Amino acid sequence: SPSAAATAATAKPSALPVDGSPRSPIEWFVTPTGDPRQDSVLLVIQEYFSMSYRLFDRPNPNDPLIARLTIDPWRSYLTGAIGRLAERGLSQRGPLRIQITNLTVTGARAQANACDDTTTSLTHEANGQIIARGSFGWYLVSLRNVGGNWRVANLISPPPDCTISQ
Repeated sequence: SPSAAATAATAKPSALPVDGSPRSPIEWFVTPTGDPRQDSVLLVIQEYFSMSYRLFDRPNPNDPLIARLTIDPWRSYLTGAIGRLAERGLSQRGPLRIQITNLTVTGARAQANACDDTTTSLTHEANGQIIARGSFGWYLVSLRNVGGNWRVANLISPPPDCTISQ
């Protein structure tokens, strides 16, 4: 018989926005698996990236979704990074594309690859001056199930580049 944590993990989380923000819309390349447990992990990854890019646009290290979607060590890192953006008056915005692949779920742990194309995103200073352009990023997203809810525990960005297949 499955454990209580595994059973609770099959419940679909409440849906949060997954479309980014008006100034940073996300185009997703995600294929649902048909397995409720795996699809709930995919949804949390989408909710996480949507929240992150919304916060890169309008930095707020105290946003309550950070606590809802992450756990340490990633929560501490993300809160610090968003805080530094806010202190410097920086904002990253622009359309992006994200593909999630290679999802695995084992017990209370899950991981997936995420490739994000932010080549049309720009980083702005508070006065509106553009100081950087986005790029392609590849991440290994690690999640843990805590109390029946999937949370992002870490993002690791290994060296390989990625491309989004359509």
